[in-house]
Amino acid sequence: MKTCKSIVVCGSVVAALGGPAWAQEGTGGAATAASEPQHSINVNPLAAFGGYYNLNYEFLAGSHGLVVEAGLARHKDSVSSSTSYGGAAGWRWHWRGQQNSGFIGVMVGFYGGSADARITDDTGTEMSFDISVKELDVLLNVGKRWQFDSGLNITARIGGGRAQRWFSTSSTDPDAQKAVQTVEDLVSFLPIALDGELSVGYSF
Repeated sequence: MKTCKSIVVCGSVVAALGGPAWAQEGTGGAATAASEPQHSINVNPLAAFGGYYNLNYEFLAGSHGLVVEAGLARHKDSVSSSTSYGGAAGWRWHWRGQQNSGFIGVMVGFYGGSADARITDDTGTEMSFDISVKELDVLLNVGKRWQFDSGLNITARIGGGRAQRWFSTSSTDPDAQKAVQTVEDLVSFLPIALDGELSVGYSF
């Protein structure tokens, strides 16, 4: 019983870690190479209602873009609470050589997270313990940016890749330690991560 509930708690932390960075970018009009915006800053306003906050920045030089992003996610319910945070960096190739273009890219990210949970075993005894998760992932993605003459943009991307995750707990309770180890063993059989972005931003 403890193990099953612990898996649910750990799963919420992993979901937050894998939580995609939804951001948007775009370019409008037939801009010349000299006037093409090189910088873009994007946020995901809708995800904030769900407790997920993300910010990314891209520097575009010709067809090549350098991307950095950071995210923070928080979740709380009647039996658990979790927080995750991290960042990623990557490269994009804009096949039209401008902001208003489709693109393919690769991202490398590192994230950390923790959760506190209260569970009750079959005897009715309540126990609280913490779970920490660290994740390193490498992701491939494809997307599209719509850039407007005003400087506003919308960006969407989707992708996936491989992730390595490590779980731990400060609890000395054997059941808690066994539950955390069980979760780590389970996710090692499916070491994947998803990537996504849907945001609005400004290019300049």
